[in-house]
This record gives sequence, C-alpha cells and structure tokens, in this order.
Amino acid sequence: MKIDGLPAARVGDALVPHGCAVCPAPPHPRSISAGSAIVTIDGKPAARVGDAIGCGGSITSGSAVVTIE
Repeated sequence: MKIDGLPAARVGDALVPHGCAVCPAPPHPRSISAGSAIVTIDGKPAARVGDAIGCGGSITSGSAVVTIE
C-alpha cells in the first residue's frame, strides 16, 4: 500500500540507518516498534508521526494529507 506515493510504514518495517540525538552512535539500522492500535496494513499496525522506533527515537515525518488514529 502507498500513501502519497510512498510505501506505507508499519510496525516491524526497517528504516534507513541513521545517527540521532537519542542514540549518537555511528549510523545504525533500526525498525518501527510502535503503531496504531486501530489501523492495520497487511495485518501490521500502521506507523504514525510520533510512534517509537527501535533505538529509542520516534518517527518525525509523514503524510501531510493522511491521518491515522
């Protein structure tokens, strides 16, 4: 499924390796660890801005036109 032409993000999906203020180590892989309790995509909770990622950070950007509760 795509949202705004990009693949929809779900709990368990891998994200691009990064370095951040929460975990300032060298760039490292991580995945989405929290999502919607209501909306699922292919059986997995949909991820939203503010949901947790595996390194302790959170999702910081998303669709400007689609809101998932």
